[in-house]
Parts: sequence; structure tokens; C-alpha cells
Amino acid sequence: MEKHLYTQTIRLLLLLGVLFLSTNLHAQQMQQPEQDLRPAPRAYLQAGFSMQNTTGTTLKKVFNYGTGFSASLPISIYKGRLYAKPIFGSTYFLNYFDTATQDNLLLCHAGLGLNYHPFLSLHRKWDFYPNIEIHYSWGRNFLSPRSGYTGSNVEALKIKGWGGLLGTGFIYRGYFAELGYYIFRPTVTMHDNLSNQYAYPAGLYTPLQFKPTKMNFDYLQLSFGVRFAFN
Repeated sequence: MEKHLYTQTIRLLLLLGVLFLSTNLHAQQMQQPEQDLRPAPRAYLQAGFSMQNTTGTTLKKVFNYGTGFSASLPISIYKGRLYAKPIFGSTYFLNYFDTATQDNLLLCHAGLGLNYHPFLSLHRKWDFYPNIEIHYSWGRNFLSPRSGYTGSNVEALKIKGWGGLLGTGFIYRGYFAELGYYIFRPTVTMHDNLSNQYAYPAGLYTPLQFKPTKMNFDYLQLSFGVRFAFN
């Protein structure tokens, strides 16, 4: 009888201990969101580098890969989930024309973008989000001497037009990575200095071939960098 009473007492104490621990853990879980809750950042300063893999039929004939830099300022416009951002950046493509000359394509971008964070709760440090951007881009294509050689740059083409990027992004703490497809069909014209050399009947080409032309400059882009929050 005493042994049975002792066993029941031990079971009762264990049950009370389990109930106490479960109640304590539940209270901590209920308090955790209040401890972590903080206002969504009103804005971010975002800056990073990018890598491009050309896919456009025109661009891929000359350049395969590129590198770039961009900076943006995402500003909250809806409950800390929808952010609008002004964007500025540049992209550079390089190809070796011959042993002494390299072919360069330099593009500059300015535009606006939207990021929407559907899964981001205020106490989380990571999130996936869709990314949409619209840019006005302009730039130049020119030949220049390779390293170790001397000579003057030869301006070849002028590029300008609107483009758009569709993609997705991932953030973790103060870092981000974005993958997107950039659709860019600019108007391409020959630089004045070069077109004047071939604007005569004895030239290799006729002036008709130098009229502004739409070209396919699409590329796939991977970006990564840092974000600084402003509350």
C-alpha cells in the first residue's frame, strides 16, 4: 500500500512538472512576438554587384558575359510590405576583338522598381519577394587598346532605350540576392565620327545601313549585395 502511494505521488509530481513546463513555454511563445515586434523599416539603402549572361540574339553575337553595379533606395509605400525604389546603375560587357584591341559595351541605367514582401513578418530576418523594374538605359560601344598596348579609343555605336526586369529576390538579415531576366530592345545608331567615314559612295557600306535600328540586348542577371535599414 505504501509502495503504491509512493508511486502515485511520483506520477503526480511528474505530471505537475510537465504542466508547469508546458505552461511556461506557452507563455514565452505568447510573449515572443511582442518582444520581437518592431516597426517595419521605412526605407533601405541597397547596393550591390551583378553578373550578366547574355541571351539576346544581337548581344550574344559579340558579348557573352558582363558585370555591373547598382544602388537603390526602397521606400515603404504600403504597410512595410510594398516598397518602391529609384534605381541607378551601370553594366559593362567586354570582348577581345583581336590580340591588341578589345570591344567594350558600357550601359548606364536609371529607373524605378517595386518589391512586395508577402511572407515577411516583422520578427523574421529572411524573405522571398518578387522584383519588377523599369529602366531607361543609354550607353556606348567602343574599341580600345588592350592592356599593354597603346592607341586611341574608337567610338562605334550609341545605345538608348527602355527596358524592364522581371525576377525574384531573397534577403537574409542585411544581405540580398536577386535573379531576374532583363528585357532590353534599344535603338542603336552608329557614332557620328564613325558613320562620317563611311557616308561616301566609295565606302564599304551605304548610308542606309546606319539608320537607327532596334536590337535585342536581353540578358539574365544575378545580383547580390547589402541593405541598410532606416526606421
